[in-house]
Amino acid sequence: MSITQLEPITRASKSNVATTIRFRPLGVTEQQHLSADYWRWLDLFQRDPDARITQHPDYLFAEVTPCATQSRLDLMKSNTTRKAAHPLVLCEALSGDQLVAVGLLVPKLMTTRQAGGFGWNKTFEGYRLAGNRFLGPRHGERPVTNDLQRQMLSACATFVREQQATYLLIEDLERNDPLFAAAESLSSDGFQLYCPSGIQERLTIDFPAKADEYWQKFSSKTRSTFRRKQKKIGASRLVRITEPGQVAEFLEAAHFVSQRTWQSAQLGLRIHNNDVEAQLFTFLATQNALRSYLLYVDEKPVAFLIGTQFQGHFSYEEVGYDRDFADRSPGLVLLLHVLDDLLKDNPPRRFDFGGGEADYKRLFATSTSESGSVWLVPPGLRPKFWLSFLCTCRLTDRLARACVHQLGLTTLLRQLIRGKRATLKTDGGDE
Repeated sequence: MSITQLEPITRASKSNVATTIRFRPLGVTEQQHLSADYWRWLDLFQRDPDARITQHPDYLFAEVTPCATQSRLDLMKSNTTRKAAHPLVLCEALSGDQLVAVGLLVPKLMTTRQAGGFGWNKTFEGYRLAGNRFLGPRHGERPVTNDLQRQMLSACATFVREQQATYLLIEDLERNDPLFAAAESLSSDGFQLYCPSGIQERLTIDFPAKADEYWQKFSSKTRSTFRRKQKKIGASRLVRITEPGQVAEFLEAAHFVSQRTWQSAQLGLRIHNNDVEAQLFTFLATQNALRSYLLYVDEKPVAFLIGTQFQGHFSYEEVGYDRDFADRSPGLVLLLHVLDDLLKDNPPRRFDFGGGEADYKRLFATSTSESGSVWLVPPGLRPKFWLSFLCTCRLTDRLARACVHQLGLTTLLRQLIRGKRATLKTDGGDE
């Protein structure tokens, strides 16, 4: 059955509580705020104290416009036949006539290389769970129970299998999150877990009541080093981006810097300064959720940080700096300025570096956990074949990394790869 022909699906709960789970494709009426589904979804979002801005209906509609879908497709290698873009799918859990929780399934394309493979670069079609969680807790009411989470996740995984997709993706899921345990429990139904980047350290900052209390965690020698780095970079200024009227200037400057970062040379351009980004950033600003930054040196933009702050949680989404300024530590100087700004004005409760290990994150963090992006792979011969292929690639990669580390060549190899790819990008022009 094609997703475009999908009718609402009803699944009965196996628990004593009468819960119905159903699926609805979202289309033009929802995007134009003309359906009851849209307003019930928005109402649940507004009542959930732990909601993430990426679960807001208007954010998701902006993210999955035809223009946005085409932008993502253009980044993929055209080695497979592409199907028409699937719509967003709303998963609703109802107790009687009352909506108690929702999940949003977003179409997702990934290549074998993005999933940790190498060689054969096939494109996989799947879905991701928006916000990496289900919307549900209401003020004064019980939150989504672990049992209901498992029921909804099981229903979503089964839906993905019925659509003949390769995976259900939950991005950057913390290891101690009950949803992780729910995903593991689905092995009894034949689903397998795959973490493309493995389970990694996740570092965060829990901000104290007073700014001085945070900076005092560093030794006097380290604080002196910070001051020296800030002085060495020269005449600099920080610009905080929070308002809709600042978005165009921010994207233009960040795009300028992005073209000069090692990440763009290695992974592709990060900031495109296009209509999709303008729409998303403007939406975040109108919701008071945008908190991004630009660092200028001698009135030239040299570094940017994309961040969001919503319900007391600051997310460190993307950072980049001009390689020509690498010897002046622009990334460190930018982070120092940003932390100082966050501590002084409307401080969040938590600063989340996101998944992935890095020495600078460990230096500034106050707490640690573990997280990783999780694929729920449905049973079947084809999914099992690709899962085996990806697991073999990951094992080979780990063995190679272990050998390089044992020889003490990790830093040298990383520098050579970055330098080589940057040179190729410069010599080859725009790609």
